[in-house]
Amino acid sequence: MIEVRRPRATLALLLAAALLAACAPPDSAPALTDLALPAAAGSLAPRLSAAPDGALLASWLEPDGAGHALRYARFADGRWSAAAVAARGDDWFVNWADTPGVFAHGGLLVAHWLRKSGASPYAYDLLVSVSADGGASWGAPRPAHGDGLAAEHGFASWYPRGPEHGGGFGLVWLDGRAAGGGDHAAHDGHGGMMQIRHAWYDAAGAQQGEDLVDESTCDCCPTDLAVGAAGPLLVYRDRTAEELRDVYATRLVDGAWTAPQVVHADGWRMPGCPVNGPAVEAVGARAAVAWFTAAGNAPQVALAWSEDGGASFGAPARIDGGRPVGRVELVLTEHEALVIWLEQGTGSSAELRLRRAWLGGRLGANHLLGSTAAARASGFPRAALAAGEVFLAWTDVGADGARQVKVGRLD
Repeated sequence: MIEVRRPRATLALLLAAALLAACAPPDSAPALTDLALPAAAGSLAPRLSAAPDGALLASWLEPDGAGHALRYARFADGRWSAAAVAARGDDWFVNWADTPGVFAHGGLLVAHWLRKSGASPYAYDLLVSVSADGGASWGAPRPAHGDGLAAEHGFASWYPRGPEHGGGFGLVWLDGRAAGGGDHAAHDGHGGMMQIRHAWYDAAGAQQGEDLVDESTCDCCPTDLAVGAAGPLLVYRDRTAEELRDVYATRLVDGAWTAPQVVHADGWRMPGCPVNGPAVEAVGARAAVAWFTAAGNAPQVALAWSEDGGASFGAPARIDGGRPVGRVELVLTEHEALVIWLEQGTGSSAELRLRRAWLGGRLGANHLLGSTAAARASGFPRAALAAGEVFLAWTDVGADGARQVKVGRLD
């Protein structure tokens, strides 16, 4: 009998491969379980966040008589609370991309929404109201901005302020006070520059100040904020004098925003606003940013990692399947990033897609979660991590154009 021996190097390689396979993160196809959100037909503009007690907090807009109501509900122990109303009005600016919301922090519920302030199409105020008694009563709404102009103020993102700042919360928003008022000029790329501004509030919900973050940004792309070990990290679509509209990031350090830095120089030259903002999440010192770009007439969804709280980012990875609509969302855990976006489907439909990513460049499969309309009425998907589970909200638009906000759990 002839004994055949494998070379030691080959055995080592086989052992290493087996170990890698055993340790490889799972990438099974996720199931999206509908949680029957108590939202009425015609609802739109969802937002999701985790409450301090681990419950999921969802908010959305609903038709309400001649106007709209901003409603919200909590999901805990497998059930929804009754839907409550944070505010209602018949003079609101209601839009598929510029969405209001309700958030919980430090014993407060915070609501923001948009109210028309003039005859121009994009003249509206960003109003903030606070409840200190769990929503039983709400304080008088006040503008986050102090300019008093009939101009655009919206696309807000909020963040919790830590104990080193006395608690409370902060808001950033796109501010049109320097953009020539609330007409179409800025949106067509011919007006003055849209700004990003920031206001901060104490633990009782009283505004303490307002400052400028960036004096020239894209006009109507949603912003996003995350808080990690390095503090608040803001991402948004910038606008240069050459009409480059790449994604930038800035950090709040010692009470001041750092000089904005490009996440990646895509070089997307765009004469108007694409209404397609980035998403950011942070866990500890790690952060991730996902965004849509069509630089070089090659649409794609990209993801970049940071290991220093957003001070710098690595080279991006392409996430999409070849026909992205964009409208990205992101969830980050200690082990992986979950990127969610819309991909063009058949005809006028869009596919709600998910892909996992890990540090080092490994990407999971491109998973189909569901479908909706590719039209603007479907809005932006929203996701949140609460009590260790991932939740997703989206506006489901039927073939007849009817829409309704839905929330599902990724299982």
